[in-house]
Amino acid sequence: MRVSRLLASVVCVVSGLMLPANSFGGAPTSQPSSVPTSVPARAAAGVEHLGEEPEDWPEVAGAGEASPQKASARLVDWRASTRLVTTTDLKHESDGGFREDVATLNWTLALEAAAALPAGLTFRAGACLRLHLSWKGGGGDRLHRSDFEVLPSESYVGWKRGSFEARLGMQTIVWGESDLVNPLDVLAPRDLRLGLLTEPEALRLPTLALSLRGRLFSTSISLVWAPIFTPHRVDLFGGDFAVLGPGAPAALRRLGGALEGLVDDTVEGALQEALVQTELPRPVVGSDLGLRIARSLGGVDLAAQYVYTHQRLPAMTLHQSVLPSLAPLLAATEQQIDAGALSPLLATLLSAEGMEQRYPRRHVVGASVSRALGRFVATLDVAYGTRQLEPLASGGLLGLPLVDGGDGWFHTTVDTSSLAYTLGLRHNEGEQLLLVLEWWHELLLDELAKPSRERLPLLLGGPQRGGLAALMRFSRGDVSGQLLMHSEVFFGSLVVTPELSYRFGEHAILGAGCNLFVGRRGIGALYEANDQAYVFLRGDL
Repeated sequence: MRVSRLLASVVCVVSGLMLPANSFGGAPTSQPSSVPTSVPARAAAGVEHLGEEPEDWPEVAGAGEASPQKASARLVDWRASTRLVTTTDLKHESDGGFREDVATLNWTLALEAAAALPAGLTFRAGACLRLHLSWKGGGGDRLHRSDFEVLPSESYVGWKRGSFEARLGMQTIVWGESDLVNPLDVLAPRDLRLGLLTEPEALRLPTLALSLRGRLFSTSISLVWAPIFTPHRVDLFGGDFAVLGPGAPAALRRLGGALEGLVDDTVEGALQEALVQTELPRPVVGSDLGLRIARSLGGVDLAAQYVYTHQRLPAMTLHQSVLPSLAPLLAATEQQIDAGALSPLLATLLSAEGMEQRYPRRHVVGASVSRALGRFVATLDVAYGTRQLEPLASGGLLGLPLVDGGDGWFHTTVDTSSLAYTLGLRHNEGEQLLLVLEWWHELLLDELAKPSRERLPLLLGGPQRGGLAALMRFSRGDVSGQLLMHSEVFFGSLVVTPELSYRFGEHAILGAGCNLFVGRRGIGALYEANDQAYVFLRGDL
């Protein structure tokens, strides 16, 4: 196990294949209750965030200021929801014997409960049960993987007194005004194992935090302290959206295929978290801290924030002493790699302990502006971040993207600062129509400062990237539809997700959709080999 975990650390750096630092995450189906909303501009236009739920869900009698007698009338409220999704590839590809998933089935059951107690105390608890099955192609379709796990949902104790509110527990902290590409959303880790678009509501994960919010002279002040660091969740291998999956460079795809040969399918899913886990920042010492100040002036909502956090995908350095042992793995084709002989080779390779992994500290400073323009709301989010580690492109030493640090160590990333912004326009007409249009742009500042001949090739492009993200959602009676689009204009890539659904009664929705990739390899590279069609069934219990 130790050998496999260390090897996983070597290649986990290419998880930059998954998304840029402030990637799109699909259209969230609910805005977390911990979001500090700036209401005036939205209220004036009758526009809310996508699926934004009431701030005090559930509306339990006695929340905040009711007497114990009134509170006992509805002391506890609860809700449950379930979702069943099955996907299939629109085209099946095989690269050098690499076998991709041809079909998946994902079932989730979310349970939540909340209680209002005397003296302004509130309590919320939740959990999500998840079952994942996948069938892999090549040599005949077969059941490849089965996972069952229980994931945490928002669970916290809160206290509210007038305009002051405090919460302690598992929370989803999302700052910024943008819905689709949010450069200020740096406090919420994400679950990236099932892609970015198929189940967007499952992307964000709660993290242990103490959040404080209050008003002082018409100014809203929010403070967040997260004492335990939570990284993004990723698969290393064995899935269509794994780090060493179909979207990875050829040499790393071969390595992922070899690793699959070492692990039995029945335990592959259970081992993923252990395999990609590296050394984490220490609790308390490695805390995340955040401050956000918001105010409305003359119909314009203004906010400024500062976050002291970590990059949530690991970076790796590799000592030159291990390169001779690593070379055969990266140079061989998949057919040449003997899975039975791979384990002792890895033991020899890793005995030198010549690798280091880290989640570097980052400072992120940003601001938000929103204003009502008739029935529209215009938004702008801007963020400047330090220590953004950008993965290098393939074609480096031994097929693994490396750069010589000059001290015997090779790096797989470029350390740069970045400036990102998203300019958006949002409009909705009740539940009948919602339109969101956002232009996003990110500049890698350190790369821009170098002469072009000295710039290092970056996996996700550079020194800039950007594009258009859009969402149209409509409802007519029991029929609803959605079109989600994300483009990267500097690469010329586009991912489009149309979806149509029908509501049965009050509690069940049946729908279908697909993820379509068009254009060159770029930020949407995972979908280049993973065009999918899916069917889903959602229900409230």
